[in-house]
Amino acid sequence: MELTNGRTTLPVGAEISENDKEYRIKVAIPGIPKEKISIDIDGKSIRIHGSETQEEKDDTTYHYRSLSTSFDQTFTLPSAIDNDAVSAELKDGILAVTLPKAHSGKSRKVEIK
Repeated sequence: MELTNGRTTLPVGAEISENDKEYRIKVAIPGIPKEKISIDIDGKSIRIHGSETQEEKDDTTYHYRSLSTSFDQTFTLPSAIDNDAVSAELKDGILAVTLPKAHSGKSRKVEIK
């Protein structure tokens, strides 16, 4: 994942883990408030994106600086997820997304009537 800050592209760390019940994605996006982050889910794909603009203005020295930061990353997971049970938390610049696996993909024995 990459963050774009002004004209500079900065690498952003992402960690993906999996257990029997869920996937977990942790993404480092410091300085971006949760209101500026969007998470979209479509089948086995999750897209995390957002942007933030900060302006600094100093009238005494006629100094003006605008910093724009944006990011957009899509992850494709090996199996479908339960869209209704996905949760996310932003704490100390780390976005943690929990994606429970969909039960429909589990194998089961079908009884013949």
